[in-house]
Amino acid sequence: MRNLAWDRKYDGYLLRFHIGATGSEDVLLAECGLKDIRFVTQEGGSVGINFKVKAHPKDDEDHGKIARRVQQEIGITLTPPDDYVEPGLFSDPVGIDDENRDPFEGSDLARDEQTTD
Repeated sequence: MRNLAWDRKYDGYLLRFHIGATGSEDVLLAECGLKDIRFVTQEGGSVGINFKVKAHPKDDEDHGKIARRVQQEIGITLTPPDDYVEPGLFSDPVGIDDENRDPFEGSDLARDEQTTD
């Protein structure tokens, strides 16, 4: 199976670098942008996710905490913006009526339309 590149950009995320066990040393970066999102298939059925983040540390101390961990694995949390609208698979926002939508709409497997007279 080939890898999938997602040609979308997302702005307004909060990125938290988890540093240490207590959380007091964590670095928070606000108003981050995500881009170049890629899904990489791996042996055994796992999927890796790669992406780039555009962010600006608030001061030299936070920049140093991040820079000291270059080329290391580190836990992160990405939090979407408050006004986040979940996109559908094909760029359409997921609607409230999505549960009643025919998943095969537009194909030969689509439900027959029921008419009421």
